[in-house]
Amino acid sequence: MTDPAMSLSGPGQTAYVGEKPSKGGFPSYDDLPPSLPLTYCGDGIRHRALTRLQGAFHSYGHKPSPDQWKALSAIAGTMEAMADGTCLPHYYLSSLDPGIGKTQTLIQTIKEVVTAKEYDLAPKYPNVGIVVFLSRLDEIKNLVGEGGFSPCSFSVLTSDMELNKAGLGSDRVNDAQILFTTQQRLENATLRGSKFADCSAFFYRGKPRQVRVWDESLVPGRNIVIERRSILALLELLHKRYPALTADLENICDNLRELSDGELYEVPDFVEKHGISDLTAKGVLRTLWDHRAETIQSLWFLSGRKVGVRREGKTNLFIDHQNFLPDDLAPLLILDASGRVRTTYEFWKNRRKGLEELPTGHKRYDNLTVDVWRQSGSKSGWKTNPRKLVEGIRAMIATDPDRDWLIIHHLPHSVGINLPKELKAHPAVNADRLKFLTWGQHFAVNTFKDIPNVILAGTLFYASSVIESLGMAAAKHPSSDGALSKADKDKIELGEHSHDILQALCRGRVRGCVDGVCPPSKAFVIAHPSSGIPASLETIFPRATVRDWKPPLKSGDVSAVPLKGKAKTAFEFIYARLKVECRPLVTFGEAGKSVNYDKSDFRKIRKNQAFIEALAMAGITESTKPHGFRLSQTPTH
Repeated sequence: MTDPAMSLSGPGQTAYVGEKPSKGGFPSYDDLPPSLPLTYCGDGIRHRALTRLQGAFHSYGHKPSPDQWKALSAIAGTMEAMADGTCLPHYYLSSLDPGIGKTQTLIQTIKEVVTAKEYDLAPKYPNVGIVVFLSRLDEIKNLVGEGGFSPCSFSVLTSDMELNKAGLGSDRVNDAQILFTTQQRLENATLRGSKFADCSAFFYRGKPRQVRVWDESLVPGRNIVIERRSILALLELLHKRYPALTADLENICDNLRELSDGELYEVPDFVEKHGISDLTAKGVLRTLWDHRAETIQSLWFLSGRKVGVRREGKTNLFIDHQNFLPDDLAPLLILDASGRVRTTYEFWKNRRKGLEELPTGHKRYDNLTVDVWRQSGSKSGWKTNPRKLVEGIRAMIATDPDRDWLIIHHLPHSVGINLPKELKAHPAVNADRLKFLTWGQHFAVNTFKDIPNVILAGTLFYASSVIESLGMAAAKHPSSDGALSKADKDKIELGEHSHDILQALCRGRVRGCVDGVCPPSKAFVIAHPSSGIPASLETIFPRATVRDWKPPLKSGDVSAVPLKGKAKTAFEFIYARLKVECRPLVTFGEAGKSVNYDKSDFRKIRKNQAFIEALAMAGITESTKPHGFRLSQTPTH
């Protein structure tokens, strides 16, 4: 018998969880996108998937808010409309934050499509195929393992022969109602303009699959950024077999070196002029995984076209994008937890067109405290101040030494220091409490979901050309139409920062959700104010407590004090007298004399905001009786 506190109502009525709210207390489903022709049906796929979902959530204490249930229902409803053939050809974005239940909703709805019966006898959707595109092999392994799908219902199609043995096997894709494959495989199949209806590798029973899901981030085009040195790397490869083509490439390199930022350049038509396709050119490579293959692919796409030139540092490069989404791929459901913070989707919706946003059940972060160290954490920042950053992170860990920490950091070879090794070697640090992920591994990993403390030891930064190419791809803006504005590039860059930070922090306990709110969690973020990251944290994590943090200074260490000139000299004098010589007080007059100021002039230094912050950071306070500086009882961190 169904528990009335966990039931779904009958046909035409609204679902509810817990006590049934008063009239108007629970959201309706009326504001789904108008292009999604759904009627809420109590015996349909969505209803049954939500019933399964409630039971699954109840088993491990997950409690979405009413708005989040509405958003989860929209995911199941979109898939139901695809299965029924009533969904209009649009891209549907669900941007629920990590931990709300997108993956479980996907799993339960897939199971309902496969097991749905008509009149309790025959399968209702025997010819409706499902395809889920994922970005990484590990994500496919996790989804297959978590889903518990019947082996006779699915196949896996990837470059991993062992993984392809799962289910029916990759040689029986056409017989498997569910297909799990990589996003890269679709991109490779459609980059040359193929329709989805022509991609027979993805077919079910000889036809294109009807229910299509893209898990995680989707930018509807491939970045094209070609540096001059990348073209030069092709010359030795091609010159013996294709001397005339090599001469053209040399000419391109010479021209590119002389062009100005923002100019347009017409790339020769290699196929028409030399009769050589990109596939033919790639044939000289020893392996398809050679990095030069991407340069060949991008150059041949630009062949016969005008392309924008950008100056980045001391080198010139070509910039553009290549569309890879076939016109007939829609409808497609996109499940991206970063959808609400990535500007690429805004550009897609408003400029490229064709993107619909499903209801978003906003998650609140009232129980999250984010401490921000306003210090460069980029790769160059690490190369400049490695010791300072390591010591600062040790100080962060010291604020809660008896609980676990997840630290997300740059690859050691990219910054010249092995942060995990440095931290574990310190005698004051409990190495067993520390877990590590590198940037690039910070997506779709749930191994650390119970860790309360997360440190972002810096953040990822992208080249200006990559940011602009992303924006062009999202907006369907060819570089021949001119550069994106600085405002557009700034918005895209901040959206990418927000995407990385949301995904990274939500590897820890903050990804959890009880009644729409995350569990108590702490985060430390190292980011310089000029990056825009500190100012954006309250948008990324609505209702979180965001505050500044600085590591306490050690005795005799004034190198980290952000002061200059006489303010710095005065601080060093005060610091040495109190911390090194252990004097109880330094009078205002003594401090003024250290910089040849009288009391009146010294007042200007005392009002200097950086001077005030430096004193607070060192645990030094002003005293009125007697007048001067002394150590506070508890230094401010």
